[in-house]
Amino acid sequence: MGWSAASEWAFAEADLRLARARLDEARARYAKTFVKSPIDGTVLRKHHRSGESVSNSSNAADPILTIGDKRVLRVRMEVDETEVGKVRVGQKAYVMANAYGQQRFWGKVVRVGEQLGRKNIRTDEPTERVDTKILQTLLELENGAPLPTGLRVDAFIVGDSAQVASSK
Repeated sequence: MGWSAASEWAFAEADLRLARARLDEARARYAKTFVKSPIDGTVLRKHHRSGESVSNSSNAADPILTIGDKRVLRVRMEVDETEVGKVRVGQKAYVMANAYGQQRFWGKVVRVGEQLGRKNIRTDEPTERVDTKILQTLLELENGAPLPTGLRVDAFIVGDSAQVASSK
């Protein structure tokens, strides 16, 4: 029994469909090797090296990069529990950093936490109270502040010309 031209044609078409399916699968796997950011930003930290495997588990976070939008700088400030009643969104604020002397970098309060928590930031001051509760507050600095990401700063919130709260 010999094969007819029609059956050889059918085998060839099946082989072609299989090859196209394998090509589509290879393209899909290849597309998953690219990392695309959901925002325009600057790479602040690389958590993996080129060629390392990355886990895609919902149970354990395994970030590849930390990306930030450096056009808007924000400072996380801890407001002491004795001063939380004086702080509100929209208040003027400024930060100062030892590296910049007495220069003030102005901004405003954009978020005030809802719940008091443990103090996370410690200074080297021997008289510092560590048993106090704090309210985490977020300051947004005005555009153009040349501060590097992660720099420790002293933060101050001002009210009607007087200091309302500070965090070192």
